[in-house]
Amino acid sequence: MHFESLKENFIALIKSINEIRKNDSNINEAQTRIELIDTLFFDCLAWDKRHCKTEEHQRGEYTDYTFCNKSDQRLFILEAKRIGKNFSLPIGLKNKVYPISHFKTYTDIYSAIEQTIRYCQNRGTK
Repeated sequence: MHFESLKENFIALIKSINEIRKNDSNINEAQTRIELIDTLFFDCLAWDKRHCKTEEHQRGEYTDYTFCNKSDQRLFILEAKRIGKNFSLPIGLKNKVYPISHFKTYTDIYSAIEQTIRYCQNRGTK
């Protein structure tokens, strides 16, 4: 894909996100995947769909997206959430690096971190 078309797709995505925020902040996870995540990775960042696994199953758990390199090695895992459920770091953090244990008092953040670590470790993500 040409850079200009990717840029246009990205600008359209930002407009779409702003419209969604104005009109309906409670879109479910599946719709979030179709409208936002798929558009971002495949239409704006030109990620090759052949190097992305969806709903990869392992040990009774499914990952929403597993992004791989050309050798099929897992690079990262992305878990979709419904719009309105945000992963926001607490206000006032000044350091760039914190131990994971720092976030134990922030249950939503810590739960997301634990889920991500478990998925990555179980699947051998680089």
